[in-house]
Amino acid sequence: MNGMETDRKTGHVYLVGAGCGRGLITLRGLELIRKADAIVYDDLIDVALTDSARADCRIICMGKRCGRKSAGQQEINEELYQLAASGLTVVRLKGGDPFVFGRGGEEYQYLSARGIPCTAVPGVSSCIAVPEEAGIPVTHRGSAGCFTVVTGHSAEGNHQDYRTLAALDGTLIFLMGLTSCGEITNQLMNYGKNPATPAAIISKGFTPDEKRINGTLSDIAGKAAEAETPAVLVIGNNAAFAFSDRDDRYGSGTDPSESGASSGFRTAGSTGSALSGKTAAVLGSPAFTEKVRKKLMAQGCRVDACPILRVKENEFTLPDLKLYSHIVFTSANGVRTFFRMMQEQKRDIREMLRAKFAVIGSATEKALYTYGIRADLVPEDFTSGALGEILVADAGHDDGVRVLILRAADGSRELNRILDDHHVAYDDAGIYETVVDRSRMPGNSRFSYVIFGSSKSVRAFFQDRDPEEDYGHTRFVCIGEVSAGTMRKLSRADMIMADTYTADGIVSAVLRDVSDNR
Repeated sequence: MNGMETDRKTGHVYLVGAGCGRGLITLRGLELIRKADAIVYDDLIDVALTDSARADCRIICMGKRCGRKSAGQQEINEELYQLAASGLTVVRLKGGDPFVFGRGGEEYQYLSARGIPCTAVPGVSSCIAVPEEAGIPVTHRGSAGCFTVVTGHSAEGNHQDYRTLAALDGTLIFLMGLTSCGEITNQLMNYGKNPATPAAIISKGFTPDEKRINGTLSDIAGKAAEAETPAVLVIGNNAAFAFSDRDDRYGSGTDPSESGASSGFRTAGSTGSALSGKTAAVLGSPAFTEKVRKKLMAQGCRVDACPILRVKENEFTLPDLKLYSHIVFTSANGVRTFFRMMQEQKRDIREMLRAKFAVIGSATEKALYTYGIRADLVPEDFTSGALGEILVADAGHDDGVRVLILRAADGSRELNRILDDHHVAYDDAGIYETVVDRSRMPGNSRFSYVIFGSSKSVRAFFQDRDPEEDYGHTRFVCIGEVSAGTMRKLSRADMIMADTYTADGIVSAVLRDVSDNR
């Protein structure tokens, strides 16, 4: 067993709160994901969290996002039990906090009764995080000294003590209460709560489709049709706050006690970042999508990272590396795959003492240097064609030149063509493949930008789509000329291209586009 608990036959289940987005998981939770033998993840989590798992970790979805009916609680309980009983360390990854309407307590009881060790790891609950992300503090001095969290699922049939809830002066937070919004508000008003009390619905929090709907206790139910699940209903004076610097759609940041609860939530302006109010889907490898996600979010953009490409290493025996004058990497994935193969095949790095190293791009150059090797040849343009030209120039007329290209089996053949034209000897080793995971494709949301990190991402996205399809105001961003050329063949949609083939180049292109179109 490769997990954390190797000294006993029975495994261990960790009930881990995933928070409300990839950036809100705890360090302890992330550590457990990286060490788990199996991960059973729930609906409403950022699936990209599982990218941090070991390559041999079993990833099991028990929610609607797998395209099937949600698993019943008994089915989930039994799955956890069987995994742990077989000796595995299991992470049960749950949205928000495992014990805040997450049924983590039921899972704990079921496992403990059957002798399975179980540990809860707290997470950031949506009852706090979603309102806060939308600019609503659940408590605020002079406005709300307490908050109460209620499940909206029990709103119907008078299961809640609405008399007590209506008398509270703090913030009322209803989770999963969208369909019961009318029942909730009517009951609160029936028991004396002021109809002018501020209210807000935050729909699809922490996604690019997040929407905040402002109102009062008397009219918020009528506006609920504008929202989508999952949604959080907030009632109380603090629902008039908008402590957000992203854009002006969230209303006022003034104190409700000063501005009046039903004043229409006038916009007081904001100190928004450059990309406030913009949304983006980023398609590519896990490393690429995460890098671009962080950079765009730092500019205020709401980002859906879509790691649709994953690396599948091929069965390949490395040749005698002493035969080569030049070793070429076209991607950081190629670098990492090659050095893993070196270790697995018990090869010696001194085989490459006479070789020069050539790479495409700064990311590949950095990946190579993590293994203590500086690249000798890096073209100014991060393309296969540019790399071929500097390889030919460096080779000259030396008959002893032989190039080893280590890359994806389905990579561009432009480099091969140039070496062939100049009669440079080479071996082309397809040590890995990039495989499309269509389950990571973005949904049907209308993003401000859809960003591609490679031609393969472009082909995967536009597969089976009409070239004349209208994408509204969505702009497509290609990392370079090769991916841009692929898109021109597949779609007539509006497109921009990065000046430099890097994550920074993409962010600069988006920032420039936003500035030009203001």
